[in-house]
Amino acid sequence: MASQRPSSPSALTRRQFGKQAVSAGLAAALAGTPVAGQENASTDRENETDREIAARYQQILRRYGSRLSEAQRQRIKKILAYNEKLLAPIRAFPLENGQPAATVLKFYEEVDTRVASTARQTSKKGAEE
Repeated sequence: MASQRPSSPSALTRRQFGKQAVSAGLAAALAGTPVAGQENASTDRENETDREIAARYQQILRRYGSRLSEAQRQRIKKILAYNEKLLAPIRAFPLENGQPAATVLKFYEEVDTRVASTARQTSKKGAEE
């Protein structure tokens, strides 16, 4: 049996397709595995988070420890862990000193004084006539 060659140079053979499929599968599988440096960075962040939770917990115990029951202490630990989980993306956002706020709270709408004075003058003229 003679092997058939593709009629055009851009046509894909079964062998080429198989090689590309295997390499794409391997690339996808390797992309999901963490690199050694990334794994260490994530454990460092987890350790830092655990230390911060423990520090906040100790601060609460120093302040309110005699008044808290064991159930309340366990609930405080859960709340602190949950709060740290919520704060993680906020802390991960890159922000430099001196960057302005994304939004600015304005209590009053700024009115252009020239527009307001022109409106007053036209209303006076209409009243005089």
